[in-house]
Amino acid sequence: MKHFITKLFPIGLLIGTNLSCNHLKKHEIARIEYNLFGDFGSEKSELLLFEKDGSTKARLEIKGDTVYIADVNQSGLDYFYSFLKELRYLKKQTGYCTTDLSCTAYTRNETIKRTQIDCNWNEFEYLKGILFKGQHIGKTFRYDEKISDSTIDLDFSIRYGNYDFYFNVKQVTLWCDKMMNSKDGLEPWYKSIKQEVNRVPANYGVDNHSWLMTLFTPRIVNVNTKEEGKSLLIRLNDTLTADRTYFVITPQNDTIRILDSRDKSF
Repeated sequence: MKHFITKLFPIGLLIGTNLSCNHLKKHEIARIEYNLFGDFGSEKSELLLFEKDGSTKARLEIKGDTVYIADVNQSGLDYFYSFLKELRYLKKQTGYCTTDLSCTAYTRNETIKRTQIDCNWNEFEYLKGILFKGQHIGKTFRYDEKISDSTIDLDFSIRYGNYDFYFNVKQVTLWCDKMMNSKDGLEPWYKSIKQEVNRVPANYGVDNHSWLMTLFTPRIVNVNTKEEGKSLLIRLNDTLTADRTYFVITPQNDTIRILDSRDKSF
């Protein structure tokens, strides 16, 4: 997939960080220390990004296990910086968890230290999967891109961030009718989606919008500028769960994250 997070984040955005020059050698770009201890396993890892012979490389050492080495391309480097951005604003675990998870990142400009991380946080696993692709380590993402359909009427829409997503009501309705006849046990969900897109008063399903965004191609319109987006990019994890992250690709090929199914604050 050619679209990833394509913008690096300026130093002016750093929050709650400290200079970390003393933690890195001259040729090193960043180092991440990851510690997980829990009932279902433990891991202590160190990930190092460094420069060698004019290229960027990654070295992952899992204590008591294996050392992995990989060349890092631009998309991998972009994803690394998006990982740092998420780590900066990561909140502590709020509920009960038997896993103790912490992560500290040292870069040339800052130190980001997070402790008591939510035990469902898997971003370090995805970072390993991206940087060491093909080495059977970490998790990987799948991507689905839907090109904005400018022929869809501006009738029914759902809004995330600064974008409205319009859907073809007739197409969705026909699909719901077909699926309700399949008798697969999900008839209440299909009925709820049909009711919502046709504006029939009812208690709509909490997952209706996720179904719409995932199954159908929308027309994407910026709420403020009325500019139409280029496409909807959906990032799915490799476990086929409901965890999805949604991005809008603008006509200028900028990538804007609009919603993470695990964090409704977007």
